Amino acid sequence: MNQQMLEEFFRINGHLPEWKEEKESWQNYVNAVGGCPEFTPEFIEETALSTLRYIKHIKQRAMPAQTALADFMGTSGDRVYMATINYPDKFTEYSWMNTIINNIKEKDWVKKIAWVHEYHTASGNHPHTHMIMTLHKKKAPSKLAQDIYGVKGVKKYCEGENFVQVEKDTSRTWTDRMAYITGDKKEDKLNLCELDREWRDTNKI
Repeated sequence: MNQQMLEEFFRINGHLPEWKEEKESWQNYVNAVGGCPEFTPEFIEETALSTLRYIKHIKQRAMPAQTALADFMGTSGDRVYMATINYPDKFTEYSWMNTIINNIKEKDWVKKIAWVHEYHTASGNHPHTHMIMTLHKKKAPSKLAQDIYGVKGVKKYCEGENFVQVEKDTSRTWTDRMAYITGDKKEDKLNLCELDREWRDTNKI
């Protein structure tokens, strides 16, 4: 994890209660040394690497997306797709959502992927998964939606192909999309983000 990655991580996560103290410590360090110097091996070991371990092992908002943050650094030259899989609200457990993601990750057309499972929406409650991904070859949004729908397990839990949606807007960057799935949303949606976090913790997804 380098300086750019830490700055990006705190830019996205600094407003979250679990990261406010870490962000302040980081800012105090930067202020004390007069800017952003080259990291010493000691600082990398004590701060950057421990941050990575924390991301991987502590449940937080959109943990899989945070784990993938480093992988997405420098992908500005790739087209980034945002897809959503919507499921009906008729289930009592949700571990299968992780299985579906693992099946998507194994497809040979996926290059990089980050995701978040959510449940609460302004219009009602239903389980759904937001994903951002880069592909080895470009696809039309409709074709990508078809391919996602064809992944093992998706048909079983979706009520139809139209429950898989791929955003057609190609002007948004991966940073915009990453910010969205990690909880950087409009203020009126922040309470839903917190409810989703509790829901993920309860269901261990």
